[in-house]
Amino acid sequence: ERPNSGGRDLLRVETDWANGSFQFFINGGLWLSSGSVYIQHEGRKYTSTDGSLRVKSARNISGYDGGKDLGSYVGSSFEWEAQSGSMKPRMFTNVKQYKKSRVVVFEQVFPDGVSNTATDGKHCNFGLEPNACDWVGLASAFPTFQRTAPSSEDLGWMEIYGQHINGKHGEGPSLGKWSNLSDTMPDGLLSGPLALFNEGGSVAIVSPLSQFMSASMDTSGSVNGSEVSFGLMGGIDAIPQGYSISHVLFAGTDGINHAFEEWGRLLLAYYGKDTAPSSSDVTDKYLTFITDNGAYYYYHAETGKNMLETLLDVDKYGRHLDIPYRNVMIDSWWYYQDANGAVTKWDARDDIFPGGNLGFRELGKRTDWRIIAHNRYWGNETVYDKDSGGAFEFIHDTRSGNDTRPVYALPKHEAFWDYLFGRAVEEWGLYTYEQDWLWVQFLGMDALLTSPTLGREWLIQMGTSAEK
Repeated sequence: ERPNSGGRDLLRVETDWANGSFQFFINGGLWLSSGSVYIQHEGRKYTSTDGSLRVKSARNISGYDGGKDLGSYVGSSFEWEAQSGSMKPRMFTNVKQYKKSRVVVFEQVFPDGVSNTATDGKHCNFGLEPNACDWVGLASAFPTFQRTAPSSEDLGWMEIYGQHINGKHGEGPSLGKWSNLSDTMPDGLLSGPLALFNEGGSVAIVSPLSQFMSASMDTSGSVNGSEVSFGLMGGIDAIPQGYSISHVLFAGTDGINHAFEEWGRLLLAYYGKDTAPSSSDVTDKYLTFITDNGAYYYYHAETGKNMLETLLDVDKYGRHLDIPYRNVMIDSWWYYQDANGAVTKWDARDDIFPGGNLGFRELGKRTDWRIIAHNRYWGNETVYDKDSGGAFEFIHDTRSGNDTRPVYALPKHEAFWDYLFGRAVEEWGLYTYEQDWLWVQFLGMDALLTSPTLGREWLIQMGTSAEK
């Protein structure tokens, strides 16, 4: 480690025990001051700023997260209570500073749960294709940072955002000066990790540490975006009893790129993940022939031939030129979709691969390629759904009034993924599954936007099944 680059030699948090506020220092310099803590309840926003959310108690905390590779911590815990008559929902905010790592964790805990927490910030059809929704505001906020508070640093900011994490339409991350409120910061459900930096190469990255699918960021709750808040997305109907969400602030000293690499390693270590399975994967290590958007054979076969014949010709041509293709990526052109592009049946179309799945299997057998198969969002009339004669339960969205967005569905149980993957491996040789268009499934379904748990359950079920 470089001098002043580790643990509490680099980071310091100072807490005001009277009102629950704090200040954040890097290498002795004041970087950030906290702002409002708030929670939505029964259609009203209760906030520390106007006193409708008040500190009820405060205490020191300490502990050890050795199993999650962070080590021991010290910090503070504040109990907040909304001043709302007989029903006074509570939330705890915890600040944990870890002794041997460059990390501060901010945690929200809801011991009793909270009802009617959604904001009125839903807006749809905001320039994305297919049409989708964002939900401005937060159901609860902690931490919040003030952009105009005194600071010893002239900070810049960079935010990764957008449905493809490189801007709304691929224009790259958003950049600005922290203290300049005219440098508007993207927020809502397209927001991503936020990095603050100074000219000396010091960096602070703020991101979710848990509940990734229900976390969001907001600037609309303050005047002219003067505060940046992190917490639960604004569409959540209710927060369950015992629910918690955490955000992490990670500090680095060697520039933005290096800080993001270290932040990524931290999150992998925290959840016990590593890159070994990926680095040993044939589809990662060897050359793949791609048929994704932009490729010549994307929704396009050779004249007078089907896609099986076309890809067999590619294999033949590759062998002639000693091009060592070991895999093929099959994009969305091979399976059945409805008029909105949603998946109705994840089987090979007979007009693409004669014989359907049997024809698809011929591709792998005759080329010895590993198959990487694409999938997208589920249609509301997918054949796997019990409501359409299938064997599995799906969650359905409904539309009413002037809401003309496509209607999607979501598998409810892990057993569906077991069936889908198992059948694909057996019938046509699936090797790697590519789940594309996650943002359409997520932003296009009210069921996912209003639940604090469904998004996580969906992805955990998919991932657990894929590991089997």
